Amino acid sequence: MQLDETQRERQAQPGAAMRPGEAVVNLAERLERAWNIFGRHADVFAMPFALQSFDRVFCFGMLQHTPSPSRAFAALPSVLKPGGSLCADIYKVSFWRTIAQTKYWVRPFTRRMNPDRLYARVQRWVNFMWPLSNIIRRLPKGYAINWRLLVADYSFLGLQGQMLKEWSYLDTFDMLAPRYDRPATRETFRQWAVDANLVDIDAYYSPHGVVLRARKPAGPRAG
Repeated sequence: MQLDETQRERQAQPGAAMRPGEAVVNLAERLERAWNIFGRHADVFAMPFALQSFDRVFCFGMLQHTPSPSRAFAALPSVLKPGGSLCADIYKVSFWRTIAQTKYWVRPFTRRMNPDRLYARVQRWVNFMWPLSNIIRRLPKGYAINWRLLVADYSFLGLQGQMLKEWSYLDTFDMLAPRYDRPATRETFRQWAVDANLVDIDAYYSPHGVVLRARKPAGPRAG
């Protein structure tokens, strides 16, 4: 999101609790210097931005990890200018992506663990499974089997060697650590956009979930 000086002042107003980690702060500073992108770590239910501030809102990889994805989505149009565009995604509900996904059976236990302890266990598990994973990924779509064995596998992106293993540590942890993981159907996602009075709604499946594009009306309905 690009902000002018007025928007920078508005975002600094009190009322929204933000506790950015060191990595978030460093990234935000680098982006601002290089691209005039102003980064903030904040609560989607109490965003520190003035209403109707942005021409475009882009929200990926977040909605499913909130206590209420529908409420989180409903908060997004409030900071969108009339006529502005919104693009968001959410994990999709399907047999293979939810019921048959091993992570949903394991997460009720792992999400309660201390993060440091969980990450250490993830590393041990990935190290233990790595020789077998190397064999499995040679099969047609073997990477998908590895994911169900709780070994994140990005070999389909061309990653190899230590980089592939480091990504496996990180994304296996990411699979098991979130407190919330609440996917939705395409029809449900689309209905949220309808309820938010958005127009030109297009909801479609992607390899990672459901993507929705829509626009806020430029007329009297904007608000």
